[in-house]
Amino acid sequence: MKFLPYEDFEIKTSFSPYDSVNRLKKVTGSKRHFWFWQTPKTSYQGKIEGNQFEISRSIGYRNSFLPIIKGKVRSDLGGSSITISMQLHILVMVFMIFWLGSVGFSFITSLDWVVYDFLTTGQADFFSLLPPAGMFLFGYLLTMGGFKFEVRKSKKYLYELLNGNKIEERDFSLRQDKWELNQ
Repeated sequence: MKFLPYEDFEIKTSFSPYDSVNRLKKVTGSKRHFWFWQTPKTSYQGKIEGNQFEISRSIGYRNSFLPIIKGKVRSDLGGSSITISMQLHILVMVFMIFWLGSVGFSFITSLDWVVYDFLTTGQADFFSLLPPAGMFLFGYLLTMGGFKFEVRKSKKYLYELLNGNKIEERDFSLRQDKWELNQ
């Protein structure tokens, strides 16, 4: 199980790189800035330049944890290979780091006081740990739930759109292209 809101995978398809990019272009419109005044006309919004793209799902509701999908289409034996990474918007990531960091610090401070009280008096108020622990858990589950919900939809849609015959999950810390560059 992945504990961070980040997905990195590869779709292999029998379509040529040109056909794969054209299929993506057909379902991708320009980025909507005032989403509540417009209904989505395409499944995705964003930009596709050459063989690279940065898109997100067009949704009729608000989800701050909607993944930004970045990808690159490359030629492969018998078709093409599309390397895709999905991550949170940078502002959402910064806010959630601040939120989880603040609540985590509050939990550690409370834990310090509880342990100190227990060691000095033999009694401690363990219930004082529940609010910061609950807020941390709520923030984390909200982030991961909203992100994974949208990731599942996008993976399925992209797999079907590109008629992918294989999805290769990749661990972002062990990406082979980065490993080869660092040798």
